[in-house]
Amino acid sequence: MLSSLFFFSLVGCGGESGFSNNDGDVDPIEGNAIMELSHNSLVWEDLAPGITMGFDLVVSSVGELNLMLYESRIISSGDGVFYLPDDWRQEKTIPPGGSLTMTVTAAFPEDTAPETTVDGLLRIKCNDIESIQYELPLQANVEPESQDTGDTGDEEDPADTDS
Repeated sequence: MLSSLFFFSLVGCGGESGFSNNDGDVDPIEGNAIMELSHNSLVWEDLAPGITMGFDLVVSSVGELNLMLYESRIISSGDGVFYLPDDWRQEKTIPPGGSLTMTVTAAFPEDTAPETTVDGLLRIKCNDIESIQYELPLQANVEPESQDTGDTGDEEDPADTDS
């Protein structure tokens, strides 16, 4: 009986385990995913109330590995002034040397006071170890109140008078 138990234990251990002792099977991936942005902040100057204006932000992959954008979203919208489409909340992959352009928009309501300034934040979550949760500052300014003097620029030439 002891010999049959020894035999079955040898048979049970001789099968394929799925593991390998061969060091050549695994090729470690070296390098990093590195994100580069076209701007370190986005500023809309003299934005007219009621008008939507877009600002393109280019996200480039400059590392040796694919850059994975896990999520991009506005986390501080400046009371709804800043907007990024919801499809940027989904994961995107940028191969090394590639880029994607996201368009962030800003729009003030029509009744916004002149010279109003709001701040916001765009957060990008990615696999760049230096910028895992990068926060990009946003700022928009309403154009100053126009100083309409009533002058149309059509002045009569004093030498052109019929006297």
